[in-house]
Amino acid sequence: LSKLDLKRYGSYRCINFIDNNILKEAHIGFYSLIGMSSCLITDYSSVFYDYMLLDRPIGFAVSDIEEYGSERGFVFDDPLCKMPGELLENGDDFLKFAAKTMEGKDDFARMRRKLSDEFNRYCDNKNCERVLSFLR
Repeated sequence: LSKLDLKRYGSYRCINFIDNNILKEAHIGFYSLIGMSSCLITDYSSVFYDYMLLDRPIGFAVSDIEEYGSERGFVFDDPLCKMPGELLENGDDFLKFAAKTMEGKDDFARMRRKLSDEFNRYCDNKNCERVLSFLR
């Protein structure tokens, strides 16, 4: 998706492309926006671990996975096994994912919940209390 022609998809009313520059100009933090989203489309960023707590669909832009793996590498030997969402290799995959999300279809809910339990130890909104207790 890094090679996605945004002009091709600009006519879709329910799809908005937002980058850091737009957020910065509007004085909006990324994480304040993310909670209002219907889904997340990301690359190999760790943001999806946080997003799993919302239990919403995730799409992974993987068109450059071989290049990324050889240049930067991954934490896991098989990163695809730890990606609880649709794998998006091109614009058509993106549109299919967007359509499924708008229709309420979520083929990865079970996998996402399992991985969220594995990576997000606490889901009770008391992490600040735990940090403060630890620091005392």
